[in-house]
Amino acid sequence: MIATFKSNTYVNDHFYRQRRTEKQKKTMITVFIYYNALRSKSFTDALYKSIAYMQTRLKLVAGK
Repeated sequence: MIATFKSNTYVNDHFYRQRRTEKQKKTMITVFIYYNALRSKSFTDALYKSIAYMQTRLKLVAGK
C-alpha cells in the first residue's frame, strides 16, 4: 500500500537504475576512477578511494 503513495517519478527512476546495462556501469566506474586520479596524488590512491566509495555504495544498496 505504501508504494502506491510514492510519486511516479521516483518509481520510474528506480526502475531505470535497475535497468542500467553492464556497459553503462563499467563506463561510470572508469570515469569515477579517472576523476579520483585527477584529484589525488597517485593512481593507487585513487583506486583505493574508488574501491572504498563503491563498497560503501554497495552496502547502502544492500541495506546493511
